[in-house]
Amino acid sequence: MTASTSTALLARLAASATVIIAMPVALHSLGAERFGAFLLLFGVINWMILGNFGVQSALGRAIAAGDIGKDDTPSMLGSALAYAALTTGATAIAVSAAFVIWVKTAGSHVSLPQHELFVAGFAMVVLSFLQITLQTFEGVQIGNLQIYVTNLTRIAGSVFTFACLLILPHYWSSMVVFVVALSGGMLLGSVLNAGIVIRQVGITFAHIYRNISRLRHLAVSGIAFLVIGAASLFQTHVPVLVLATIRGPIAAVDFGLFIRLLFVMMSGLSMVTAPLWPAIMSARANADREWIRKSARISGFLVVGAGVISLLVLAPFGGKVLLLWTGRKMVEPAIFQVLFGIYFLQMAWSHYWAVILIGFGRERLVASVLIIEGLSIFVLGAVLTNRMGATGMIIGAVCALAGVSNWLLPLFTFRSFRAGDKFRAEMPSTGILPEKIQSPEADWV
Repeated sequence: MTASTSTALLARLAASATVIIAMPVALHSLGAERFGAFLLLFGVINWMILGNFGVQSALGRAIAAGDIGKDDTPSMLGSALAYAALTTGATAIAVSAAFVIWVKTAGSHVSLPQHELFVAGFAMVVLSFLQITLQTFEGVQIGNLQIYVTNLTRIAGSVFTFACLLILPHYWSSMVVFVVALSGGMLLGSVLNAGIVIRQVGITFAHIYRNISRLRHLAVSGIAFLVIGAASLFQTHVPVLVLATIRGPIAAVDFGLFIRLLFVMMSGLSMVTAPLWPAIMSARANADREWIRKSARISGFLVVGAGVISLLVLAPFGGKVLLLWTGRKMVEPAIFQVLFGIYFLQMAWSHYWAVILIGFGRERLVASVLIIEGLSIFVLGAVLTNRMGATGMIIGAVCALAGVSNWLLPLFTFRSFRAGDKFRAEMPSTGILPEKIQSPEADWV
C-alpha cells in the first residue's frame, strides 16, 4: 500500500497540475461562452464513465477477496473486457443521443455554431469509449494491490496532456483541441496499463460463454459501483448542466471552475483512499481487523484534514483563488465561496466513510445512499437555481449532503465495525483464526 500511496501522490499531483493549467488556458483561448460550453460538454459526455458498469472495480473486488484465482484471471479478464466494450458502446449511443437532444432543445441559450459542438462531442465520445473500455485492465491491478502501476501510467498520460496544452492551442484554438488534450491523455494512460497487464497476466477470450455465470456475478457487483459513479456525477456534472440549461453557459462558469477545484482536492484524497478499500477487503479475508482499524484512523485524519484545509482556504479566499488561477473575477456573491468551502468539507467527509464501507463489501448500501443524495441535489438545485442562479445550486447541494450521506454513511460504518467485533467475540476461543473469516453482516447489502 505504501507504493500505491506514494505513486498515487505523483499521479494526483500531475492530474491536479493538468487541471490547474488546462482551465485558465481554455478560458482565455476559447472565451467565456465557449469555455462554458466546454465545461458543459464534459458534464454531458463524462456520463460515459459509467459505461463499463463498474466492471473494473468489481473485477478488482473479486480478485482481492480471492474469488478469482491466478489461473482464472486471463479468462475472466477477457470476458470482462468483452462485457465492458458492449455496455460502453451502448452507453456511448445513449449519451450521444442525449447530447444531440440537449443541443437542439437548449439552442436558444447557446449562440455557438452547432457543428462545432457536434464535432467536439463526437471526438470526446470516441476517445472516452476507448479509454473506458480499457479501464477494465485496472481491475487486475486493484485486485493484486498493484495500483501503483496504474498510477505510473496515468502520470504518462498527464505528461502527454501537458505537451498538448503547451503546443496545440497556439496553432488551433477550439474545443476539439482541449478534448483531444484531456481525453487523449487519459486514453494513453489506459493503453499503457493494458499493455502491462497483458504482458504480466495475459488475456484470453476463449471461455466467454463458460464464464457467463461468473460474469453475471461481476455485473451485479459492478452495478453498485456504477450507481456510486452516477451519484458522483449528479453531485458534480448535473448542476453545471442544469445551470447552463436554465441560465445559459456563462452562468455556469463560476460553478464549473469551483467544481474543477473540487476535482483537484478529490484527486489528492484518492491517493489515500483508492488503495484503501481493496486493502481493507484483503485484510478482512485474512482476519486482520487491527490493521483495518489503524489504517481507517490514519486515513480519516488525512481525508478530513484535507477537507478542513479546503474550507479554511475557500470560505474567505475562494474568489481570490479563482482570480489568481484563471484571471476571472467571480461574479457570484461572497456567500457562494463560503458555501463551496463547506461543500468541499462535506464531500471529503462522505467520501471517507463510503470508502470504508466499500472495503467491508457494502458497496450496494453506499450506492443506495449516494443515489438518493444525488437526486436530492438535482431537485433542490433545480428549484433554487430558478430563484438564485449558481448560489441557489450550491445551497441545494450543501443541504442534500447534510441531510443524507454526512450522517448515514458514518452510522452504517460504525454498525459494520460493531457487527464484525460481535461476530469475532462469538467465535470459539481456540487461539487460531480461520484463514478467511467474514462477518455475516458485512456481506449483507
